[in-house]
Amino acid sequence: SAFCLCENLTDINLPESLMVIGKCAFKHCEQLKSMILPDSLITLKANAFDYCSSLESIHIGKSLNIFNETYNFAYGCNSLKKITVSPLNRRFIVNNDTLYDKSRKTLIKIFNKTEYDTYVIPNWVDTIADFAFSGVSFNELIIKAPKLCNLDGDSIFAEKVYCVSNSSVEKYFLSEKMNVFPLPPTIEDFLNEISKNN
Repeated sequence: SAFCLCENLTDINLPESLMVIGKCAFKHCEQLKSMILPDSLITLKANAFDYCSSLESIHIGKSLNIFNETYNFAYGCNSLKKITVSPLNRRFIVNNDTLYDKSRKTLIKIFNKTEYDTYVIPNWVDTIADFAFSGVSFNELIIKAPKLCNLDGDSIFAEKVYCVSNSSVEKYFLSEKMNVFPLPPTIEDFLNEISKNN
């Protein structure tokens, strides 16, 4: 909690020798606008940037390898518009305003979205990190990931949800009293089905 509740802290330059950022290190630094994690940083402990409500951008250096406590990352950072990752980082990747682990099977954090957007969870995702959707709601959420099953740890809000019929995802959103619709068939899905059968 080194800088926790430093509500007037606007920026900070972290040294290139830094290897660990501790738990709650910048929690509630409400004026902090950007964070560059140095290439030397290996471990980011839980809740490090929680409730940094003005935080707009985070850069992840090449060595970051560990998020403590199931990737709990930037909870309550509702102004977050940009996450970049060093191309030399072997653990994380950003694609379509989403931070993933390098395999893209774990969706870690969604950013730069508004309540008017449509968001697609691709079919390769099988895990969503806790609070990946914090501070984000959607007009439409399209879930193509058939193996996705761990939605209980997050609050996902959307006007309409499209997902595979009779799936655990559908059951979850119906239990949350959300508007759920079957995933519309597409040319892509049709061609994938044909290739599987041949």
